[in-house]
Amino acid sequence: MMNEMTDEMKEKLSKYYMNTSREVHITTTSKRFYNGKIISLEPDFIILIDRVIGEMPLFFKEIVGIEPAREGK
Repeated sequence: MMNEMTDEMKEKLSKYYMNTSREVHITTTSKRFYNGKIISLEPDFIILIDRVIGEMPLFFKEIVGIEPAREGK
């Protein structure tokens, strides 16, 4: 989805996922994926509450894809 996170993308991310408490599926450059809710949007990273791991930071430079998590999963 992004290599360079622009302010516009951050705003959309905040409005769509954070403010609606919608769960996300995030893929990283290391081919790992995380599922959970974004609870904070910082200048260089997000704080995600992953379903398995719990609260964790994910830096924008690590993120290659963000999409809505499947319902019921």
